[in-house]
Amino acid sequence: MESERMLHPKIEQIGVDTQNEVVKEEKRQRIDNAPYGAILYRTGIDKHLFKTHPYGQSVIGSMKDLNAAKLSEFQDFNDKYYNPNNATLVVAGDINIDQTKKMIEDYFGSIPNKAPRNIRKTIVEAPITETRYATEYDANIQIPVKIFSYITPKSIDRDAYVLDYISSVLTGGASSRMQKRMVEEEQIALQVLAFAQSNQDYGTYTMGALSKGDVSLDQLAKVMDEEIVKLQTELISEREYQKLQNQFETRFVSSNSRVEGIAASLATYNMLKGDTGLINKELDIYRSITREDIKRVANKYLKPNQRLELDYLAGSAPTEEEMAAATDEVKVVDNKLQINKIYFDNDKAAITESAAKELDRIVNMMMKNSTMEILAETYTDTRGSDSYNKTLSQKRADAVKGYLISKGVTANRVKAVGRGEENPVVDCESKTCSDEEYEQSRRTEFTITKK
Repeated sequence: MESERMLHPKIEQIGVDTQNEVVKEEKRQRIDNAPYGAILYRTGIDKHLFKTHPYGQSVIGSMKDLNAAKLSEFQDFNDKYYNPNNATLVVAGDINIDQTKKMIEDYFGSIPNKAPRNIRKTIVEAPITETRYATEYDANIQIPVKIFSYITPKSIDRDAYVLDYISSVLTGGASSRMQKRMVEEEQIALQVLAFAQSNQDYGTYTMGALSKGDVSLDQLAKVMDEEIVKLQTELISEREYQKLQNQFETRFVSSNSRVEGIAASLATYNMLKGDTGLINKELDIYRSITREDIKRVANKYLKPNQRLELDYLAGSAPTEEEMAAATDEVKVVDNKLQINKIYFDNDKAAITESAAKELDRIVNMMMKNSTMEILAETYTDTRGSDSYNKTLSQKRADAVKGYLISKGVTANRVKAVGRGEENPVVDCESKTCSDEEYEQSRRTEFTITKK
């Protein structure tokens, strides 16, 4: 059947239309209308983590993508990828090797390749160096979730295996650390979660908790951070370590105890890791992990400035029109506040009268939207040294935050960062600029990080 499908694919409009509707319904059931679907299938997470790599895009796509799909695109995709030179065939079980090879040659040997073998492009994702904040809404839930998510190494990296251990330490079963503390002892969470996902280019590590009662997401974040710090500063106990060893040995043996499991493992090892021999070596990799490895990897990857902090809230996201209507005509485009430019005098960090008027509009906006949080980023022009400009821009950022606080906005709702001379509006390195042109770079930009 598989050889016939590869040799004579039947890709027609009626079939595409039928399957398109099947995929749409699958998307509705699993993601759009399923509680926490955007977390379970990562459509609400990966787009914030990966800004360049295709991992940031949803595999199932959007309804817009599905509606726009053309028959020719399906046919071209099949011609490009569904070829013997781009496929892995696994035959597992009690087989006669010579006979099996002959059958494979008989069924697949004559199938032509319709395109050269697909060579994957290497796409590099810039590391996260400053905490990213995001908010997602789910109309299917009533209980919010606090999520931390990190970009981690690819699946063949030994550290990826260590992160599997870390995931189990934190949430793997009733005796795991976050389960015992947050759910049972302090009773601040209804449920906790953590999972490491390894892919060909990068992995991800995600952890989170569902709030219980009136417990704030900030409180959940505080406790989650405390548990991370424990892993970074203390070795896990010998008892926890032995439990991990037993868990992963049992899991590995169980997943490869049937012929189907062995076949699936071999296909994965060949396609994604390039080494079918891992079926005989992977358990040894897990056994070789030490308590010191767990501490080292936690310190290397689970840093606050290397993660996404996601508030996953109940309800529907307010539209930009709704937000603008409630904020004295401060418009919002792609979470950026559209206000008149806030400029600083040359070499100064004081809030000017014109700047105060614009900041008052932001104050009014935040008072009407009590959960809103913003990021204020200030910039200098390119005159002066990098270090001086960085210091000056941070003073300006602090001045902006201080003004907002003085008007009644709580400090935890404003993050202020000085960017120095990054991203100048006018390139004054290659030409002589006027004072007005330099002034354009001495600006402040505002981004909504939580609605």
